[in-house]
Amino acid sequence: MSTSSAELSSLSYAKYGKTAVRVFRIVREGKWHHIVEYNVTVLLEGEIETSLPSPSQGPLVVGMMSHGHVKAWDEITGAWVQTESMGCGQRFLCRWTDGAWLITVTPKPTTLSSLPQIPVRSPSLSPALTFNPWPSPLLNHLVVQNLPFLLLGVVKNITYYLAKVSPHILSAERFALHLGTFFVSKYDHITKAHANIEQLRWARIEVPGEQKEVEEHSHAFWRDGEEKRIVSVVVDATAGKDKLIASVTAGISGLLVLKSTGSTFEGFVKDEFTTLVPVDDRIFSTSIDLTYTFKPFAVAAPRDDKKLEFEVPIQSGAEGYSGSVWDESVPVKARKATLEVFAVDESASVQVSNSKPLPWVIPSVPFFFRFFRNLSSICSF
Repeated sequence: MSTSSAELSSLSYAKYGKTAVRVFRIVREGKWHHIVEYNVTVLLEGEIETSLPSPSQGPLVVGMMSHGHVKAWDEITGAWVQTESMGCGQRFLCRWTDGAWLITVTPKPTTLSSLPQIPVRSPSLSPALTFNPWPSPLLNHLVVQNLPFLLLGVVKNITYYLAKVSPHILSAERFALHLGTFFVSKYDHITKAHANIEQLRWARIEVPGEQKEVEEHSHAFWRDGEEKRIVSVVVDATAGKDKLIASVTAGISGLLVLKSTGSTFEGFVKDEFTTLVPVDDRIFSTSIDLTYTFKPFAVAAPRDDKKLEFEVPIQSGAEGYSGSVWDESVPVKARKATLEVFAVDESASVQVSNSKPLPWVIPSVPFFFRFFRNLSSICSF
């Protein structure tokens, strides 16, 4: 008795969403302006396996051709499978029937069931696989039935809308939490939302001031380095829409540093493959990546009908605020401590410097359970 590929395969894990959503927002407080620039990625998990095509689902895809062929993607052979030639502007219906994908062609959708079907030339296509066959130049219109996926354009539009209306837009951590909470609360079939943000650096331009010799300008900025602040948030509604759990990892990426002395490299293992000469003084430059992960914590579900509200439970000055995910000074402290440790440490090697603890972490131990730092050696000579 033969076993089909559908019976042997199963979907263990999947997520989908939108990447590279660029957000630039200006928040005006009188003449004093604030700006942020983000690259946002939102990925969603939920009832994906149950949405894949199966014989019991009947009609799967309806579309309109702009050329004369329908093509199907065979994920097993990794190739496009071309069907019979059809006239321009015709509509078609695809369904899985008797172990093959069948395509019905008609100028009128109401007569789909009465027309002959054209089998796709591939016996290996399985109903357990995602059927997403047509490249965009080939198709003018596509309507997917019975698939509880959010359109990627919807994910992008929601990101832009929340960037406009969220009172938390100036904090990457809070905005990412707001995004994730909205998706799992708004849509019943979404059980987990991943919101990742890269924040680009902008600093105020300093100008001669009236009260001080130098003051920060109220609405003029410059790009202060190429490093990025990174935030990765997961909002999990698996236990229930009223029992949301959030995980937050934050840090910096690509922080380029250099010191002209105060670094050595001696006493390492030497054998017949060693070409490096020990040195007691050298130039040391590296690119630093730093991440710190907060302990998972509960997030209040939105109480409004549109699920747009997001509550920050602890405000500045309250007990438990300092060092928590809500503390907006944590990223500043992390960057400052990273630079200080690099500057004052008499580095024996990149590896030894990488293991040096950051002093700002110690008072905040109750809020962290993972800390990672990576120093990539750019030049040491």
